[in-house]
Formats: sequence, structure tokens, C-alpha cells
Amino acid sequence: MNLPTFKLTYKVTLLIVVPLVFALLFVSLLILNLNQAEQDIEAEARATEVLIEVHQSIRDVMSACGGMLILRMYHEPKVLHDTTWAIGKLKEDRERLITFADDNPSQAPDIRAFVKLLDQGSYIFKDLLETRDDSESLSTVRVMGQMKSFSEILNVEGNKLVEKKAEEGRVYRQKRKDDRQHIEFLIQLFTGIGLVLSLFLGFGLITTVFKRLGVLMRNTANIGIGKPLEEPLSGSDELALLDQVVHSLSDDLIFLRQKERALIDNAAEIICSLDRALRISQINPAVERILGYDPDELLGTSIQVMVHPDDKENVHNNLKGLTTLSAQISFEARILDTTGGYLEMAWMARWSQKDRNIFCVVHDITERKEAERMKQEVFAMVSHDLRSPLTSVSMTLEMLDDGILGPLNERGVKLANSANESVKSLMTLINDLLESERMEHVGLVLDIVDTDVEKLILQTVDFVTPEAASKSIQINVDGKCRTTLLDPDKIRRVLINLLNNAIKFSDQDSTITISMEDVTDNRGSISAIEIRVVDQGPGIAADKQTLVFEKFKQAGRRDEGEKRGSGLGLAICKKIVEAHGGTIGVKSGEGTKGSIFWFRLPLTGQTATK
Repeated sequence: MNLPTFKLTYKVTLLIVVPLVFALLFVSLLILNLNQAEQDIEAEARATEVLIEVHQSIRDVMSACGGMLILRMYHEPKVLHDTTWAIGKLKEDRERLITFADDNPSQAPDIRAFVKLLDQGSYIFKDLLETRDDSESLSTVRVMGQMKSFSEILNVEGNKLVEKKAEEGRVYRQKRKDDRQHIEFLIQLFTGIGLVLSLFLGFGLITTVFKRLGVLMRNTANIGIGKPLEEPLSGSDELALLDQVVHSLSDDLIFLRQKERALIDNAAEIICSLDRALRISQINPAVERILGYDPDELLGTSIQVMVHPDDKENVHNNLKGLTTLSAQISFEARILDTTGGYLEMAWMARWSQKDRNIFCVVHDITERKEAERMKQEVFAMVSHDLRSPLTSVSMTLEMLDDGILGPLNERGVKLANSANESVKSLMTLINDLLESERMEHVGLVLDIVDTDVEKLILQTVDFVTPEAASKSIQINVDGKCRTTLLDPDKIRRVLINLLNNAIKFSDQDSTITISMEDVTDNRGSISAIEIRVVDQGPGIAADKQTLVFEKFKQAGRRDEGEKRGSGLGLAICKKIVEAHGGTIGVKSGEGTKGSIFWFRLPLTGQTATK
């Protein structure tokens, strides 16, 4: 029997079932022999009881015979009483013997024969008692002869029965001795077999389970430390199958490590590991391409040697703090290259408790930083060099329109108005661009005050009414809502942007509705306010509705040139609403009439500074 070919479940079942069956067999045989021994002891006890009762019956007969002889010679009341009592004892002896005969069918014939003799004696004694007054008709010699004859017969039969019962007792004692020897033999036999079986099964368990499990555990540990695995386990049980999985996993890990090594070696970023003293223990070849250093030359070098003097403290604090935080951090620091210049680098570092090393990924952001600086310069130029001249041009055009610089003919007024509108559009674009950039880098600071929302909406409507009137668009205000904490200037800008968009995309002689209402939560309490701007424009396709709140994205068609803008207004609205802890969205459909732009502001006052 080749145990390794068995499944582990079968092995465990075998190790449990075999000793259990063996134990059950042993217990069953032991109980069987004990029951037999108990039956023999009971039989021996019954034979002894019969023997004692026979002896007692013979003594009682002898007592009755002696009493009858004395009664024949002396007619004393006491003698009569004693003789009558002795004869009565024979009846009790008879009943007990009958009981023994009923309980022991195998011994019943001998006992009943003896009982028959007792019955004859009882009849003789009874007859003698009834005729004891007619003593003249019966001689004492005759009575003595009857007594003697009955006694001899009873004694002979009783002795036969006694000898037979005594022989049975010897036989039962010998059987009891044999039973005890048999039980002792069974205990010794099963103890020996059990010991051999335990040693065999234990050895089988050790060789087929524990040793194989040890090999499996060592192979698993070797995977973690990168050591070669031991030979695969033979057989087809669960441990062998699991060992096959471990070997397959090891092969996969080796392949992945090789692939990882190849990825690290060919990565565009510098990947390195540092010890607790911030010395380089490993670094990939990208350092040669980016900084010009040979990777082998840097092994054992402190990273602080390569860091810009102004950034050394920042690098030290960030990397040293990792050994206690066990987290991932990001920071920026400049590194020296082989040309003597410093490159702007973005660092991402993580402490590995297992390897006792700091793993770093260092990305060159020099070009990005340069682009950001150029971007800032462009915005500074837009802010100062473009906005100021445009403001002057706008003021000049307004003066021409008002006739301050002299009267203009009808065509001149029209051109001046058109030019002024173009300048204003350009100013709006510049302001939106600068505001968006400021929100992106500086953040959005809210000036939260308790604000009457209805009054704020009415003021906003008054502000955009002239533009709406130019297209004969009517603006209606509907609903009521409570006052709440918000930044009125920022929310006014949201409302202006939404209304301007609605006016721009609405047809002549249409209607725009701005509504407000309180919003209740599941418990029926007012938790927020919601404001909606409903227009009658062309609608927005579903796949473009998520784009309208992104920077420089619009949902209009390219043939709607007069309706296109910068794509910054709604993005600014979203930032303002989210800074208040609210949400903004749109409901519309391409081909339907109108769009609904809505935003919701919470009443809890939980706003954020973005």
C-alpha cells in the first residue's frame, strides 16, 4: 500500500477509523467474555445455593424424624410443637427448591426428584401425626423402621444431588478460571496489537504527512527569501498537489521578479532604495540617463551629497520620518547632476519594515516647473499688459458712444458699440481665465454671511435684465426659500453665469425661469436650498452634460459661433458651489426644448475653503 498515493482525507480517515475499529473489536470481545464470566459466576452461585438448600432439607428431615421418635415415647406439648415446626420447615424447603428448579431448567429434574422425596416424607410425617393418639395400634418399632428407611433413602438421594452439585461447582470454578485467563489473554493480545498498530500508524503519519508538510513549509519559506525549492513531493494527495502549486507559484514569482527587474532597469524614473542612514543600496540605470551618474558608483553614497543645500533639511526630515510612520510621502527636492546643475525632482518614498529600506521613485519635473513658470509669466502678462490697455480701449469706446469726443454718425455709433461689446467679451474671457487660474493655485476663500437668498436672486435678475431685454427675453422668479449662510458675491457670480448662458442659448421672445425652494431630508427637516435656472434653448445631449462643467469644454455645436465662449464660466460655478459644500448639475436632452441648470447648498453651514 503506497500511502502517498492516497488523498490526505483518506489518510486522516484511515488513521482515525483503524484504531477506532480495533478499539471497538477489543471492547466487544471483552464485554462478551465478561458476560460469559458473569454467567458462570451466577451459575456457580445458584449451584451453591441448591447445595446449601439440600443440606438444610436433610437436616430438617432428620430433625422431624427425631421429633417423631421422641413424640412416640413422650407425649409432651413442647415436643409436639417442635416436631410440628420441623415438619413445617420441610414445606419451606420444598418451596425454595421448586423456585430453584423453575429458575434453572437444566437442573430441574434432579431438584424435582429430591422434592418428590420431601413430599413423601411430609406425607409420612403427616400420617404419623394424625394417628399419634392411637399409639396402641402402632408399635414404636414400626415407626422407627419407617423413619429409618425414609432417612436412608433421602440421605442417599441427597448425597447424590450434593455430589452432583459439588461437581458442577468445580466445573464452574474451572470455567471461571478459564474465563479470567481468556480475558487476560485478550487484554495482552490487544495491547500488543494496539502498540504495534499505533507505531505503524504513527510512523505512517510522520512519513506521509508531517515530513511532507515540513517540505511544503520549507518550500513556502524559500519562496519568500528567494532560495531554490526542494524537490517536488511525489504522489497525488493534497499535499503533493499543493506543493505543485507552490512550485508553480515560485516559477511565476521568478518570472515576475525578472520582469520587475527589467521594468525597473528600463523605467523612465529613478528608482532606488536607501538604508536607515540614507545611503543608496540599490538604484536603477535611469540615473545615468537623467543625472549622468554610473549606478555602481552611487552604491553606498549618501543621498544628501546630491541634494541642493537649501533642500537638505527637507529631504532629511521627510525620509527620516518615514522609518516611524511606515507611510508613503511625496515631496520635491533638487538634485545635482554631473554637469554641476540642479534638476527639479518629485520624490515619492515609502518605508519597508520587512526590507528595512526606504524605497524611492524620483521623477524629473524640471520641464514641468519651467512650464509652470512660463505659465505664470503669461498670466502676469495677460493681467497687466492686456487687461489695462483693454480697459482704456473700452473706456474710449464708451466715450465715443456717449458723444463726449464728438458726435458720430449712425454707422460710427454701430461700429463703436460692436467694438465695445468685443472688448467686453475679451475682458470677460481674461477675467474668467485669471479667476480660474487663481482658484487652481491660490484657492477659493469664502466670505460666509447670513444671506437673504430671494433678495440676492432679484438683484442678479436686475443685473442681467438689460441683456435679456435685447433679445426680448422675459425672466420670471418663482418660489421662496429661507436665508442661509453663504458668500453672496460668489453665489451672485454663479447666478449671473447661469443666467447669461440661458440668455445666450435662448431664442428671441422666449422665457427664462429662475426658481428656488427648500429641500427636506428623510426626517422631514429642511436641510438645503435648491436654485434652478430653466431656459427654452435647444437642449444638451446626455453624453455632453458631464463636460459642460469642465474647463474649456462646451456642449454647443460648432456652427453656433456667436454662442461660443471660453468654456470657463460653468467650471468656475462648479468650484464655487462645491466650496460651499453643495452640488451642481444639469437636466436636459438633445432635441428637447430647454435645459435646467440647478445647484443645491446645504443649510448646515459646513462649507469648505477651496
